[in-house]
Amino acid sequence: MVSKIDQRKTPGSLTEIYRSISNELVMVEEELVNIIKGFSFPATQEALEYFFRIPGKRLRPALLILSARAAGYPSMAAGDNSAEGSDSSISAFTSMSSSMTAENNSNMDSGNSFPNIASGCVSMAADYDIVRMAAAVELIHAASLVHDDIIDEDAFRRGQKTLNNVYGNKIAVLAGDALYSRAFLIISSQYPRDFMQLITSLTEHMSMAEIERVKGDDSSCSRDMYYRLIKGKTALFTAYCCRLGASLATDDEQTISAFEDFGMNFGMTYQLIDDLLDKDPLAVMHTGPEEPFKFAEQARVSLAKISDSPYKASLLGMIDYILGLLNR
Repeated sequence: MVSKIDQRKTPGSLTEIYRSISNELVMVEEELVNIIKGFSFPATQEALEYFFRIPGKRLRPALLILSARAAGYPSMAAGDNSAEGSDSSISAFTSMSSSMTAENNSNMDSGNSFPNIASGCVSMAADYDIVRMAAAVELIHAASLVHDDIIDEDAFRRGQKTLNNVYGNKIAVLAGDALYSRAFLIISSQYPRDFMQLITSLTEHMSMAEIERVKGDDSSCSRDMYYRLIKGKTALFTAYCCRLGASLATDDEQTISAFEDFGMNFGMTYQLIDDLLDKDPLAVMHTGPEEPFKFAEQARVSLAKISDSPYKASLLGMIDYILGLLNR
């Protein structure tokens, strides 16, 4: 199902929230382009380039990067952007969508990746772990969207025809599989074993939640099952993004768990609001406009013992951003 939140234009407030990690997000976009170009068959490249032509809000990479920084992952070696961010890199990230929608995007067609926008972006090697991991979780998210569009028979996403609408279900299924496989390859070959265990557990739960949603009967779905579905298809993903990010910075389990709790409550808040905006029958039956605020408050409490920083402020700002969508 196409998210109502994704259908809304990104307001300036989200740009401000991303300011502290704007350089890293530009580097994630570079990495995604390079990953797509790494597929050796032209038909696969073509299909995936089409899908990524219009980027989403990159919430999951942002959660991972912000959690890593807030947990103590060293700031970029050159041109640290933690306090203000580079205006040029912010501009580069917020204009990424329009530049990628061009019919003959030069980065896609010529083999060149996005240029390093700011002088602070010269430390790619120092930040490779965090950028590569953020790109991997975006690949997983993208794969899940490709498969969701097939299941729901959606014709449009983010203002353009869905992959299944353009290339058919067979190619779309395989393209989603290719994205999952590349993400698994990245994580299994470059990160600790428990990272891969976490991700495979995540994709299993996402699949089970989707099966239950497709097969289930709304009229007999209990409140408990509805909340399990939200957790399985959305909140567990955002929780694990935060956990993985924090784990890149520290091995202190109490700190890591605090970020995971934040991500879980953020994801519950996000999906409840999305369902309410969509007037989802289960949301109408089992929840109300006040419910997301309860999870949002729990998310804030989760970070209470984390030291203040621009990155923690950005995580809390993401909660406010999501809640604000109810009033737009």
